[in-house]
Amino acid sequence: TADAVTLSGDDGDDTVINEGIVEAVADATATGVSVSYTGQGVSVAGTFFEGGSTSDAVASGIGGGTGADNLLNSSAATIDVQSHARTSDTAVAVTLIGVAGAGSRAIAISDGYGMAGGNDSDVIQNEGIITQTTSADALASSITFAGSGAAISSAGAVGHSLGTGLAGGKGNDTVTNFGTVDLTSNAAAIGQSISVVTGFGGSIADANADAISEATGISGNEGADELTNASNIIVRTNASTEARDISYSTLGVALGKANSVSEVAVTGMSGGDGNDIIVNSESGDIVAASKATADSSSTKIALGGFTDAEANSSIHAIATGLSGGAGDDGILNAGALNIRSQSVN
Repeated sequence: TADAVTLSGDDGDDTVINEGIVEAVADATATGVSVSYTGQGVSVAGTFFEGGSTSDAVASGIGGGTGADNLLNSSAATIDVQSHARTSDTAVAVTLIGVAGAGSRAIAISDGYGMAGGNDSDVIQNEGIITQTTSADALASSITFAGSGAAISSAGAVGHSLGTGLAGGKGNDTVTNFGTVDLTSNAAAIGQSISVVTGFGGSIADANADAISEATGISGNEGADELTNASNIIVRTNASTEARDISYSTLGVALGKANSVSEVAVTGMSGGDGNDIIVNSESGDIVAASKATADSSSTKIALGGFTDAEANSSIHAIATGLSGGAGDDGILNAGALNIRSQSVN
């Protein structure tokens, strides 16, 4: 776990002003390897349920914490936020005669915030430049081998990346952008599983990959918020997944299943819960772009016996300029909105 906050008000009613250059960098890496071998009997590596390897990174430029805070990024100031999480998990199980089982789980979570008010009613204003990149990359690999008997492998990878430029948090917040907010959120997940039985027996391989990428330029979250953009907001989300399995049995049963899911959600301005007022003024220019790709393949081979394979890929892509959320909201756009969403399956 990596957690980086450059300027923080913590408890109480704080005034936090940045007039210089702020850099918040959180980099988390997790690696797991499990290997099991037995000549005869049961060989098990990794986990088939909860657990596995997890990396978690959170980076914030300016944080208000609890209390009614005033946060300002001045016209000559810059906030750069980098949050990266990488996870790799590998499980290998081998038996000459018997049952070999390997389960691999890899989870990567990355969150980034340019300016975040936290609890209570906050006033947040950006007059300078906020740049932010969040990324979450997960790789899960499982390999099983049995001379005769059964080989069962399962791999699951999850990457979740979340980026927010200006976040109000709880309370009735006033959030204004007079500068530039430029965000990129990337999530990638790869699950790969291989099961081999060279003699008589059954082989099962299962691979799953899930990637979720979210980003919001200005977010009010809870409470009755007033959100205003009078300048530039650029928000990008990218999610990609690959799920692949190979199942082989010389004589017997070979089963395989691969499933990949990519989800992207990008929003220029979001009120969240409560009765909000959202304004993109005449000088406001919002660009929101999302892209998602998903790929899966399942290969089964049995020289003599029964085979079955299934491969599924799904994509959920959402791009929104101005979103009121729950509650009775007032939304005005007098500026420019450029909203794009792309999916590749």
